[in-house]
Amino acid sequence: MQTTPATNEPAPAAARAPRKIVCLETCWGDHKIHLFQNTSVRPFLDALAVHFNPPIQIAHRFVESTAQLANYTGFPEGLLWRDPEVFDTPFYYLSFHGSPGALRSSLERIEAGALCAAFKGWGGQFPNLVHFGACSVFARRAGRQFARDFLATSGCRGILGYTTDIEWIDSMIIDLLFVRRFFLHPDPWTNLQQIHESVSTTSRRRAGWAMCSSPRPGHAGRARPPMPQADAPRAACGNAAQARCFLKCATVGPRQLSRLCLVARRRVVVEAVLVPGYVCASASRPPPSARPRRPATCH
Repeated sequence: MQTTPATNEPAPAAARAPRKIVCLETCWGDHKIHLFQNTSVRPFLDALAVHFNPPIQIAHRFVESTAQLANYTGFPEGLLWRDPEVFDTPFYYLSFHGSPGALRSSLERIEAGALCAAFKGWGGQFPNLVHFGACSVFARRAGRQFARDFLATSGCRGILGYTTDIEWIDSMIIDLLFVRRFFLHPDPWTNLQQIHESVSTTSRRRAGWAMCSSPRPGHAGRARPPMPQADAPRAACGNAAQARCFLKCATVGPRQLSRLCLVARRRVVVEAVLVPGYVCASASRPPPSARPRRPATCH
């Protein structure tokens, strides 16, 4: 048994997070006026969920306005405050278009103040985090200020998001990596930064994915035209006589990598050049509750 050195009392047991996700998402097809475009994060989350035993429970709703958001999150009449099954949900996933300090639905822009108000006191009794699956939501001064304000107002253990624009599928892969490792970890709340850094490292690490290719043979009785200099294979690809080239590719490979930041209260620490703009903002200790959280008897 582990004990705390100061009091010689038993150390608190590691707490595995309940396997629940609440996902609020915009209708991506509506942004481009394509009604037959049904892009959504839901199928990806469902595919990941079944790899756990028991599976991750997923509650998914489309939200297109500040009023709709308040209908779910507003205290005390919001549905998420009145549904006992939601009370201990540790992971809230907001999937929207983004800009510095704001989310963009197909109907309107949801500003930083409205987001902070919607999640005020959210982490009061049960630990949770909010993941912003939105481009550039933590970018620039407005984004950094929003991260600090949201973390302080919500009382969440952590928030995650991006400081740059990123391709939809690339961000989906990164998000799934974090979700998987978060729910697999035996004590995620004291290891949020380590989980975040492991995802960043994996996303840039060479995963041993190899490709073997050979030049297309020329047609019989006919010489192949010379290859333009710009298309000639580089020496780094190996010996041309071997007629093959092994390429090791990263799991996620956006061309331009930007700085990954860890946003903490009152400061920004640049950790390394890793995943493009993938940010974790976490509180150093569980914040005090601004008001009573949901009844513990409903846990």
